[in-house]
Amino acid sequence: GNIAYLGLALPISKNWTSGFTLKPYSYVDYENRFVSPVPGTMYNALYTSNGKGAINQASFVNGFRLGKYFSVGVEASFLFGNITRTNNAQMSFGDNNDFVVSKSEKTNYSDLLLKGGATATLPLKKENKLNLHLGGKYTLGNDINFVKTSTFELTKGSFPVGVPDQFLANR
Repeated sequence: GNIAYLGLALPISKNWTSGFTLKPYSYVDYENRFVSPVPGTMYNALYTSNGKGAINQASFVNGFRLGKYFSVGVEASFLFGNITRTNNAQMSFGDNNDFVVSKSEKTNYSDLLLKGGATATLPLKKENKLNLHLGGKYTLGNDINFVKTSTFELTKGSFPVGVPDQFLANR
């Protein structure tokens, strides 16, 4: 099962509404495979690339009516999740001792995001309730914080050849 979006909003007072949302911010889900000759040899290699994961957004929102025709709102969000990407190159020799070179990256994301907005309602004709609505929003610029772990490994058959190399990067 999967929940695509969850939201709850409640009126706090006549001019104030507050709410909570949980929704996807971004997601990755792919797999690619192809076979190609290894230059300078008579062998082929199977190349596999895949990615899975998501960044989710949990938000606390508030909206306020300031007078009859003007409203403002603010949204504070927490972004969280991880995405794993893997690339493999497998070279087969026909003796069940395939060489596989693997690169795996797991990236964990977490950050705060702030948005603000305002709307104005301008009545054009009161008899048929024709209104003009104007609005805008502003998102404070930020870079999403992450911690990325990259692992490089060589295996023969299903046994590692040496110790895997691991690198850590963050922002």
